[in-house]
Amino acid sequence: MEDFSWSLSSGALPNGLTLSTAGVISGTPATANTYNFSVRAINSAGNVTKDLSITISSSGGGGANQTITIKNETGYTFTAGYLKNPKAVYWGENRIISPLANNQSRTITLTQPISENNVYDFSFASGTHSNDGEAFRRYSVTITDGMTVVINDTHYSSKFDGQTILYLNRTGTALNSLSIWSPDLPAGGAKWSGTVNNNNYTGSYTTAPTLIIAVRPSVTTVFNFQMESLDPAIKYTKNNVTVTQNLQIMFTASDSDYTVGTYKPVIIVKNNTGSELAYVYIRRAGASTWGTDLLTINLQNGQSYAFVLNDFLSVHDKYDIRVQQMFTNFVKWNVQLTDGMVLEFDSTDMP
Repeated sequence: MEDFSWSLSSGALPNGLTLSTAGVISGTPATANTYNFSVRAINSAGNVTKDLSITISSSGGGGANQTITIKNETGYTFTAGYLKNPKAVYWGENRIISPLANNQSRTITLTQPISENNVYDFSFASGTHSNDGEAFRRYSVTITDGMTVVINDTHYSSKFDGQTILYLNRTGTALNSLSIWSPDLPAGGAKWSGTVNNNNYTGSYTTAPTLIIAVRPSVTTVFNFQMESLDPAIKYTKNNVTVTQNLQIMFTASDSDYTVGTYKPVIIVKNNTGSELAYVYIRRAGASTWGTDLLTINLQNGQSYAFVLNDFLSVHDKYDIRVQQMFTNFVKWNVQLTDGMVLEFDSTDMP
């Protein structure tokens, strides 16, 4: 029987995989995802097309359950040792649990597939070299099972090999954590997360907070950034940012998928209380204080007023809304806000 000639008729294979004319799919996939595609087989008798799907799991990939040996030839004792995907922004867990003296070796097992193609960066610290940025580092080492990775004095680095960025908070709320990751890492790939002391609201900075991204520009320069507020439901994200040395990244209200941002829903207050309403207040449901008035409206009985929610209220949360006469309050509790909704206040809303 005549052999078939195989080809891809639609869709795409995962990056790193190829389809041969003999019908063999081979290679190492780069990114975890599900890929749908069609293949066609042709010979002199005709052709046939078949829809196929491949799922690449983040729990797969290179580096899983491989054993390597670290050999220290630096002349110093290692107190900690780390390895990471070259595109990751932090060094991950300490793989040297106890000191590793000069001319000694230690065997470790790579149980976590943090690299999609068996390529790793290595960093080792010693008690002598303990200042920020000091370490012995080897980059882009292709790992094979059972190999020995030698670290010697030629691998000494006296500074961070990454780049310094400056971040500014202009969201209107306090931020307390920052996460950074490379968007082209496999799904679930390592990210850096840490606490930031960045409680500035709207004032100007005399100095800006800084962070060092420990990824060499020769590997990748594009990252995702996410700031989290004191309310963990509110996050501010900037994706696919090309990082350059001393880049300034400013987070604003429009960077959040959880806040109103540029959408700004309109809420309509209708006054059926029998008297003029002077103020509108709003807070997250269950909050302890109302804060300052959101709006001075001077709304006569029977009239309605449409106002735009400010940039820092979330359409995903519930709110308490209070309107006030001179000495009387009317409150609606635990309201799920939607764009264009009418909030009609009457005597039944008196607390």
